[in-house]
Amino acid sequence: VVDVTEMLASPCIDDEEEFNLTVFLDAAIDSGLLSDEDIKSIKKMLAYSYNGIQSNNCDPEFRRIEEATLITEESDVPSVGRRRLQRVSRGFRSFLVFFIRSRCPGCRRFSR
Repeated sequence: VVDVTEMLASPCIDDEEEFNLTVFLDAAIDSGLLSDEDIKSIKKMLAYSYNGIQSNNCDPEFRRIEEATLITEESDVPSVGRRRLQRVSRGFRSFLVFFIRSRCPGCRRFSR
């Protein structure tokens, strides 16, 4: 009997498939006030957090983030499945909205 925590390699047929999603972060600041360095830091945080979860769990449902793009215009937010953006005095600034491009990094599953 194999221990349930032991990792087993499993072929993955969608290694090169690209996945996209939109991430909404509650924001206490107008995204227009963020510097390029601030945006770069937030993108890195998103990628490292997500990729860390993926590598710790080795779950094929997790995808490795390759790019995170800050969306600054409401018209650019994908309409499918989006949360309604709250309006404040300067437009839609209640959320930082990132469009994430990611790929399946390979499949390893926990044995059962």
